[in-house]
Amino acid sequence: MGGDRPDEVLDALKAAAEGLEENITLLKSALEGMGRIREQRLSGMTYSEMADHSDLPHLVEIFRTSLHVLERHGHRLRVEGVRVLHAEGLSTDRISELFGVSRQRVSVLLRSHPGDSVPL
Repeated sequence: MGGDRPDEVLDALKAAAEGLEENITLLKSALEGMGRIREQRLSGMTYSEMADHSDLPHLVEIFRTSLHVLERHGHRLRVEGVRVLHAEGLSTDRISELFGVSRQRVSVLLRSHPGDSVPL
């Protein structure tokens, strides 16, 4: 390991772990909201009766936020992983095999920045 040099993969892993912890909290909240919606519906309420105090819009936002967190941290981890493997001498072909993507995708990842927003 490179003593004084930052380890971008470890930094990305730490950030991804924090993102997963955030997602756990979000998803637990979503499960609770789903339970409340289910209870209200089973008690006979219509969805229009639930509209003003329903958890449904909140659930949709939780899913959107959760996916965004996963995409952001996953992208950073992919970029840093591809960069370090390439810097350590692995070929684009080998990296593409390891990540299950095309060689062209590996090339795009090598040129991108960890903070870039790239579709999954």
